[in-house]
Amino acid sequence: MPKDAVAKQAASARERILEAACVVAERSGVAALTLGAVAAEAEVSKGGLLYHFPSKEALLSGMLDRLCGTCGDLAAAAAQADPEPVGRSARAYLAACAGDLWRSSRWMALVGALVFNPELLAAWRADMLAGRAADEEEGVDPTAAEIVRLAADGMWVRGVLGLPGPDEELKAKVLARLNQLTLGDQRRGQEEIHGTG
Repeated sequence: MPKDAVAKQAASARERILEAACVVAERSGVAALTLGAVAAEAEVSKGGLLYHFPSKEALLSGMLDRLCGTCGDLAAAAAQADPEPVGRSARAYLAACAGDLWRSSRWMALVGALVFNPELLAAWRADMLAGRAADEEEGVDPTAAEIVRLAADGMWVRGVLGLPGPDEELKAKVLARLNQLTLGDQRRGQEEIHGTG
């Protein structure tokens, strides 16, 4: 079998295992997330699972990396579509956190695992620090960017916990106001001149 075919097959097995882990955690909670239960759900041998994830902690870490990667992909797409460079990273993070990704109980189970094993947060912490560094590079007001990021964090936590949020009209207004914070005084001044602010 060609090398790239083997790599694709391994990546596919890894993804299938991660998806199975999410299904088990969603269905039964993190306490039921045993390697045996995940292997059975993924329809792989326990040895096959152990090849990709040698421990439950490695599996949880892989699940968290997948979550961070998904959020990162959403933020990257939002950043690519944003023509304004100043504050782009904070607005992209807000867009990723305000979406529907978080309305799944699978993330609640994973967040529960983080409470019991905070060492798994290392990748997440690194992503957060990288976001702040990007804000600094873009020259956005750091206070405004932090307000937007904190609000974004609140949005995804609300989604994960299934707490009620604003209706779509109010949500759109909240997002617009938060995005406005990252545009700084120059944009606000232009909108006031044109009567759109």
